[in-house]
Amino acid sequence: MGCQILPKPRKILSFGDRCAFDANVDAQDSCPILRGASQLTSPSAQEERMEFHQGRLIDHVHLRVQDLAVSKRFYEAVLGALGHRPTFETDAFFAFDEFFVDQADDYCSRVHLAFQAADRDSVQRFYDAGLANGGMDNGAPGERPYHPGYYAAFVLDPDGNNVEAVHHGPTTRSAGDVVVRPVET
Repeated sequence: MGCQILPKPRKILSFGDRCAFDANVDAQDSCPILRGASQLTSPSAQEERMEFHQGRLIDHVHLRVQDLAVSKRFYEAVLGALGHRPTFETDAFFAFDEFFVDQADDYCSRVHLAFQAADRDSVQRFYDAGLANGGMDNGAPGERPYHPGYYAAFVLDPDGNNVEAVHHGPTTRSAGDVVVRPVET
């Protein structure tokens, strides 16, 4: 079954602090966390395979796609070009850190996702990998006017999501990997 963009927001219920789902759909079927967890052998197996982070503005991003296998190939390629590998996966979904992707039953997500790149070469590798794995050009690598040093590329994923890799130029660190500020050139 194909998926489509909903004409208006759906009523969403929160399930704990890890997932949200439609009020009219069984939580086990609609939540990739629950669906994936049921496929693991024990609670200890879940704890060994998933990490949860606190102190972040965004807890997780949940992307719903038309074809999970096609999207998995795409995201493994583009995020692999940025040095990332899947951190958790089941037959029902896959995740990179707090970025979850599952198969849509009725509607796909349409979002803009921006991933940080370590340098301009990583932005180029991301762009090339996206085009080679089912993505469409939505802005070749280059400087953008958002702030000095903002170097990015945009690729539409197989479902039409606008996926970006961005390198912010030279920065200074204020606290680990939490806050970076552009260096004036």
